[in-house]
Amino acid sequence: MIRRVLNLTLPWLMWICSSMNLFTSAARSPSAMSDANPSLLVPSGIAFSIWLPIFILCIAYGIIQVLPKYKDDPVFKDIGWWTIAGFSGVCLWGLVNGFWPMASVQMATAIIFVPVMLILVATMFKFDALRQSTGHKWPFSFAGISMIAGWCSIAVFLNWAPQASAWLGELGLSASLASTLILGLALIWIAAITWRSKGNVAYVIPPVWGLGWLIAKRLNSEPVFNDIVITAGTGIVILLGVLVLARRRRSL
Repeated sequence: MIRRVLNLTLPWLMWICSSMNLFTSAARSPSAMSDANPSLLVPSGIAFSIWLPIFILCIAYGIIQVLPKYKDDPVFKDIGWWTIAGFSGVCLWGLVNGFWPMASVQMATAIIFVPVMLILVATMFKFDALRQSTGHKWPFSFAGISMIAGWCSIAVFLNWAPQASAWLGELGLSASLASTLILGLALIWIAAITWRSKGNVAYVIPPVWGLGWLIAKRLNSEPVFNDIVITAGTGIVILLGVLVLARRRRSL
């Protein structure tokens, strides 16, 4: 019962903790944090609207798994504590993002995002394996876990970009080249997970969405930094290509 109740309430708490600025002026909004991020990899603000369908699908997951007829469902039982851990991490990120001292908030959120992302990706793999073995229904539940894993997979690199750019800058790399290298690492990671997931569409949607709005941001800023635009555009093509090939592999 504790597991089911937590999975019901935590998706709502993720939404609330990420929107504390609506309840108190003492909290920073996610968009304010995005604007304060000096990274060249920050996409246009509209990119963060992807959280709305993510929250809704995760809430749907919480409602479905708490229904009496799914009380002993083996899939929800096996992934329940994993989703609790991932959702709790996102709640923590939201609170830190809103209230942590500005001087170190970028580093704090970057550190939090690493285990959260790894937990959510692992949960996605576990969920998919259980779905395949049991014939489990409710694809919207799986889509919610996949989308939050996908968005966190690219967001973790965005959060580390300022620190990584500073470290690489000490080696003589320009901010543009450092950002391009970080973006390349993000694309390698996401492509690898896409292939490993055998073409999980819901996982790929958030990174492609974010890359699209990164291109839009750079094309409408001065300077444009064409290397970042080209890398992001190439990344979209590569991710979609890996997705198609992985799904063909899955159907064989």
